[in-house]
Amino acid sequence: MTGLEVFRALTDRQSPLVVSFLSGHGTIPDVVSAMQDGAVSWLQKSGSDEVLMSTVQAAKDKAMGIAAGRKATQAFLVRWSKLTDREKEVAPLVAQGKSAKLMAQLLTKKDPTHPIVDRTIEGYRARIFAKMEVANANELQKLMDENMPD
Repeated sequence: MTGLEVFRALTDRQSPLVVSFLSGHGTIPDVVSAMQDGAVSWLQKSGSDEVLMSTVQAAKDKAMGIAAGRKATQAFLVRWSKLTDREKEVAPLVAQGKSAKLMAQLLTKKDPTHPIVDRTIEGYRARIFAKMEVANANELQKLMDENMPD
């Protein structure tokens, strides 16, 4: 396999590795394709040490950012797993800033056989905030936006 083929295989497998190419030859379409697919850079072998070191630093910075994002997502998922099914149903409504009364109406309308009242919603809200380690709906919304898997 060529380096480009290895890179594409890594990309297909959603590998967390960060890739910079160092090549003595490479076509413009190969370079453009690799960069569009997430390569940090494509350097010619005759490049300077400074450019190489700068590229290595950029790759390191990108890898650190990816690792931090994955760590935050994992921490979110651990907290999210502590919620009950009902709390997971209520959490997005809380994050949207809906009132307890409106949430109770929406959830009761969704399942009339299990009516719910405002006071119960307030209890869910408090437990969601505690389990998700947030202080308010804005923090919950931000946490969900940044970390909720698609």
